[in-house]
Amino acid sequence: SVGEEALYFEVDLCALSSLQVSEAFLFKVLDLNTEIQPVSAGIDTSNPDDVRLVLVESREASTLDDNELLAVFDAMELAVDRLEALIQENVKPETL
Repeated sequence: SVGEEALYFEVDLCALSSLQVSEAFLFKVLDLNTEIQPVSAGIDTSNPDDVRLVLVESREASTLDDNELLAVFDAMELAVDRLEALIQENVKPETL
C-alpha cells in the first residue's frame, strides 16, 4: 500500500488458525525478527475472523529507487525462507 510518504510492503504467510500457536512459537517468531531486518514478522488482525502471520517492510517513497526496491524484494524472499521452516514445524496436522 502507499502512504503519503511511505510505501508499505506485506507478504501474507498463513492463517494463524492453521498453526499450533504457542508461547514458544511466538518467541521464535519474535527472535527471527532480529535476523530478518529490515523486514519484520507480524500478526495482521485487520480481519478478526482470519488473523494472519505476515511479513512487513516500509520505505520512504520519495527516495525509493530501483536498487532499493530490489533490496526490499530480496529481503522479503530471505525472510520467507527463514520463517518457512518454523511454519512447517507448527502446522496443525488437520490442515496438512
